[in-house]
Amino acid sequence: MAVLTACVYLNGHAQGQPAPAAKKPNMMQELFRQFSPIDTASNADTARMLFERMLARYPEKEYPEHANIYQIARSVVVSKMIQANKPGALDTFAAIPPGMMRRQFMVHTCNALIKKGRTADAEKLYLQDLARAKGGVKMDSADYYTFSVGYAELLYDTKRYAAAYSYMEPAHQMGYVKENKDLTYYAKILLENKQADSALAVMHKMVKDGKSDDAGRELFKKAWKAAGKKQADYDAVMAALSDSLRGKYQAEVAHADTNYVAPGFELVDLNGKSWKLSDLKGKVVVLDFWATWCGPCVGSFPLMQAAADKYKGKALFLFINCWEKKTNPVERRNLVAKYIRDNSYRFDVLLDEAIADNKGARVATDYQVKGIPAKFIIDKSGNVRYRLSGFSGNFDASMMELDLMLEKLL
Repeated sequence: MAVLTACVYLNGHAQGQPAPAAKKPNMMQELFRQFSPIDTASNADTARMLFERMLARYPEKEYPEHANIYQIARSVVVSKMIQANKPGALDTFAAIPPGMMRRQFMVHTCNALIKKGRTADAEKLYLQDLARAKGGVKMDSADYYTFSVGYAELLYDTKRYAAAYSYMEPAHQMGYVKENKDLTYYAKILLENKQADSALAVMHKMVKDGKSDDAGRELFKKAWKAAGKKQADYDAVMAALSDSLRGKYQAEVAHADTNYVAPGFELVDLNGKSWKLSDLKGKVVVLDFWATWCGPCVGSFPLMQAAADKYKGKALFLFINCWEKKTNPVERRNLVAKYIRDNSYRFDVLLDEAIADNKGARVATDYQVKGIPAKFIIDKSGNVRYRLSGFSGNFDASMMELDLMLEKLL
């Protein structure tokens, strides 16, 4: 499943890239208008009712060029039904036909089932689609190996390590184990199957490429020990890998410097406190524009919380919420506050001001934000010195990049 690196505002609705191609722009806009209340519905019953109304008004078979919009809406209904423990979620999911959209939603749906304690249902869904993908006249390799990765991770989590290897290894050989999470699972599965050298090779490359994090480095250390290597050699290798990563990003940061006056703003945070940029002169400020629906935004938060903790007292991190789907101010504030509270984040969150007709957000517009997450590093004189867009998912590389930028300004 491809990882989104940035999200954009599409036709007045917050959506992840890429958007479905449209042959009839007006019809696409109308379908997105129908989709929006489904997406923001506060409960599963309302979402399902709105989706059924959409299907009745615009029968799916009459608009095959917009099939992706229907499947996105269907997946949202499924997700809300699973969260609410409503019956029939898997029957609704079954209506998503084989292909790219089903692949994208399969792992998400199975993970949602597992989180709700329905591991058996997730396993049944994986096995059903694995059999379908393999059992045709010609095997659907993309489906089969994508589902193999997800199923292998389920097997690992339920301590069936040999079975996990039997699904993960062929997927790896075919090039379907690419994402950082999947590579980490692969290394864990290798370790449990007494293949320490192979696990070590996987983790060494992840650390070298900056794709690891604290947990990943601990796994690298575990694989190092399991392979019978010396601790002193491990320390030397880690130091060399860190120096190599630093050298790589020093060159990139050197060419990323900019210098222009940061647009001023005054915004209120979740606690009602007012923040004015002009009052922060003399401090290095990091602005992070984000929304709760944006996968890359929230995916970067563990990194950004770690950075905020690391530079506490040296740089100020402000997270500016914008482009939310809920436009009612009270509902929006409650949504954002709940997300921050549920995930135990400790940073300051400011609420951007909506522009008339919900066409965007005022401060995000002033900063010419085209996609989120978008980060701006402002020096002590109030000038934007660095601008970052998207999130690669690579914790160590992203932290190194931030380190090098902040070191120049502190």
